[in-house]
Amino acid sequence: MEDYIGKLKGKYIKNGVIVDTNLMLVLLLGYFGKESSSCSRTLKYSTELYPFINRYLHGFHFYHTTPSILTEVFNLIKPSSVISKGNQAKLVKFIEDYKETFYSSKHLMSLDSFYKFELTDTSIIKLAKEKTLLVITDDGRLYPQLQSNCIEYVDMKIVNSKLILGNR
Repeated sequence: MEDYIGKLKGKYIKNGVIVDTNLMLVLLLGYFGKESSSCSRTLKYSTELYPFINRYLHGFHFYHTTPSILTEVFNLIKPSSVISKGNQAKLVKFIEDYKETFYSSKHLMSLDSFYKFELTDTSIIKLAKEKTLLVITDDGRLYPQLQSNCIEYVDMKIVNSKLILGNR
């Protein structure tokens, strides 16, 4: 598995990577020194997942995101409950590393994938295809759509399972 995802990293290191909502949430919590257990949406993840993703992402030339991903992340995390007001500059620093690409909701809704995947996943598919990006996700519903669009991805469900089993 590590050989495979290492090869994917090498292939996409110059184009960049896009991180799906749940895993962006793990990154944000870890960045602020919080355990994944501090948010109900991330309870299923190993405590080793943040360091793993953080190490894996290191070296990519570009980190991509969309307003839809960021909106979901901040709606889920409720920043005031996890991140104090005094950390606003650090929060801005976290986001600064990401190239944010905007697609209008009207445009995303005109795409076939919208009716199955809604705005956020449709924006991921659109951006990954347009810029030839590697997708970091654990969304099993999204895998077939990524495959049918010839978009490569790292399946973090498998990585997380291996991390959990490795800690036993």
